[in-house]
Amino acid sequence: MRAPPKSTRVLVIEDDEIVASLIAHECRKNGFQPIVFDQGRRALLHPSDEVSAVLIDLSLPDLSGMDVLREMKRKSPNIPCFVITASNTASSAVEALKSGAIDYFTKPIDMTRLMESIKSAVVSLSGSGRPAFPSSSKYHWKSTLMTKLQRLVSKASRSVSPALIVGESGTGKAELASSIHFGSPRRGSPFLVYNVSTDSAQQIEIDLFGRDGGVSATTRSNMRGKMETAAKGTLFINEIEKLPVSVQWKLVELLDTGTFSRFGCEVKRRLDSHLVFGASENLSENQDSHGLNAELLSRISAITLRIPALRDRSEDIPMLCEHYITQICIANCRRRPEISANAMNLLVAYRWPGNLVELKSALVHAVALADNDMIDVRDLPEAIARLDQAGMDFHPANPNIGGRTINELERLSLMEALEACGGNRRKVAERLGVSLRTVYNLMDRYGVSRDRRPPQSSLK
Repeated sequence: MRAPPKSTRVLVIEDDEIVASLIAHECRKNGFQPIVFDQGRRALLHPSDEVSAVLIDLSLPDLSGMDVLREMKRKSPNIPCFVITASNTASSAVEALKSGAIDYFTKPIDMTRLMESIKSAVVSLSGSGRPAFPSSSKYHWKSTLMTKLQRLVSKASRSVSPALIVGESGTGKAELASSIHFGSPRRGSPFLVYNVSTDSAQQIEIDLFGRDGGVSATTRSNMRGKMETAAKGTLFINEIEKLPVSVQWKLVELLDTGTFSRFGCEVKRRLDSHLVFGASENLSENQDSHGLNAELLSRISAITLRIPALRDRSEDIPMLCEHYITQICIANCRRRPEISANAMNLLVAYRWPGNLVELKSALVHAVALADNDMIDVRDLPEAIARLDQAGMDFHPANPNIGGRTINELERLSLMEALEACGGNRRKVAERLGVSLRTVYNLMDRYGVSRDRRPPQSSLK
């Protein structure tokens, strides 16, 4: 039987047969291939470069799970490691995080959160193998806009025709272009990004098309441009509205003939890369204001993908937060915190003029300031935290909550979810888009007993 790609393998080191079988079952359900060991020594003999993530029980029969973690990180510093423990003690968690674990889980394990952690870690660390932008099929967008866009990305990946990506600054045009590349037959070859600069037309032409060594007495060496270095792969040219007119005409010729020449040379070279272009506005509607060659626009706009602004798809923000927080915590070797319902309400309500770039910056700020396992309102940047005092309406589905505090809205959302789900905590977590642990934290905060069905909400 052919072995699965190593990007899908998860090493599970757990001596409890029942727990190990449950984790293996969840791994298979989520597209991973579990490799299970019940002893630390045997697990350490398995090549760590053949797995994408490691789960380690701290209580093993032969070795300390902490020693296994340290040895695993010594052998493969970049491999994502998670620890499992039967006790929720701060000392063991701190020691595991200092030893290189991304996150730790106490028994009984929240399998949903564990699988999401593994998925996020694998996507974040797979480097050239996968896009960093959360637009692959592993992610299920809540918004209709992004669901439609994802289908277009799949179609654009199968096409050899140029594609145009349009969106506001910070919406992730380069990342979307990488999704097109990594979903295409060219995914094993280079993906290059060229951001049009304010350099001279000559320099931009050289950057893109290369230069012949005999162009002048002072130029002795040839220089390959992006068109050549992206051979068999994908070249993404961003902010094409800033391209000099002479370079635009050279692109028109390239798209018509499939050939180009280096600067200062007449020899024709054949294009062997997929071209994707990015623009910050809808050029077909504002063409005259940009000076973009209509001939060029007509040749690159047959496949046009429009990325919506983040404010127009706020329902995707919780998933994006999970994705980016995992990336941030991996880079900083710290445990991933949860986001309180108060803080998430503010993140969803904020207008995000800087789109994804601003969101990630805000989460970097929040993770750095968070004192424990929870990001709260006080950890958010001031511009977002100020909304907490503004008395904004965070529940568009319920028009009768104006004037209530964030705490009242949070409690109302919890009580409504508990009642709608018949007290089933896991269904409540899915409904609210949070972890099971967060649901229990909210129940404790608002005095809702874990042992009985919640009372009717007094806020209705």
